[in-house]
Amino acid sequence: MYKKIHEKKITGIIITHVYDLLTENSIKSLMNFCSEIIIVQSLGTIGILSSNLKSNSKIRIIKVDTKLNHSELRNIGLKNAKYNWIFFLDSDESLSEDLIKETPKLIKNNNILGYWFSRRNYYRKGKYFRYGLFYPDFQLRLFQNIGYYFYNPIHPHIDIPDNLTAYKNLDILHFSRNSKYARFLDFKNFLTYIQIEGDELAKKEVNLLRLLYLGLTKFISLFFSGYFRGKGFLDGWAGFRAHVIFSLYISSIYFFAFFKIIHRNFIK
Repeated sequence: MYKKIHEKKITGIIITHVYDLLTENSIKSLMNFCSEIIIVQSLGTIGILSSNLKSNSKIRIIKVDTKLNHSELRNIGLKNAKYNWIFFLDSDESLSEDLIKETPKLIKNNNILGYWFSRRNYYRKGKYFRYGLFYPDFQLRLFQNIGYYFYNPIHPHIDIPDNLTAYKNLDILHFSRNSKYARFLDFKNFLTYIQIEGDELAKKEVNLLRLLYLGLTKFISLFFSGYFRGKGFLDGWAGFRAHVIFSLYISSIYFFAFFKIIHRNFIK
């Protein structure tokens, strides 16, 4: 592990399984204010980094030869970071000009441990969601490197007290490689996530009736809160489709866990 220094600088960290234009745009975004960039290259990564970036002295590539989940990969980046602020960016994300401009100013505040940034989710080229569950979609991406680590296999989470963080309407731009909301058939791209998260939930001691209850009510509550209360309807047909797909995705995790437990306890 590198010895931390007291000078206020930022380590940018990107987890990737593919080198493409999106990944390179992510790296270039962070190069605007990061003193180093760590790329954690997961098992079976496709493609190679372009030579001009690979030779850049700011960039370090850490290759991982075992299958690890998203949190474990992020934690490898954290353990190897030199500097006292961390900026995480997914390899299909880049940063708005406003966010790039403001980030160096944000780390001067000693009273804040982390910053949440709004994320603009694109579902087709040039088209993104403006309302509901999909915007502002705040993400905690910039934080002080003082011993925090991630957990959760699919959606990494870090326990920085909310009262020590701040929310900024500065956009991360998210261009998903695998479309999830462009058409109803895109629901299939959530199946792997449903299985992994359902398996994790089934390991816990959860009442079967409660799982059924949550499976039913989560769909209704998420769709209502996003599409109606969050004004997702203002995104038109695309907003309706996306809220149906996302609400079904979350509710399906509970149903999967229910049937997993049934199979484990009563069928085998």
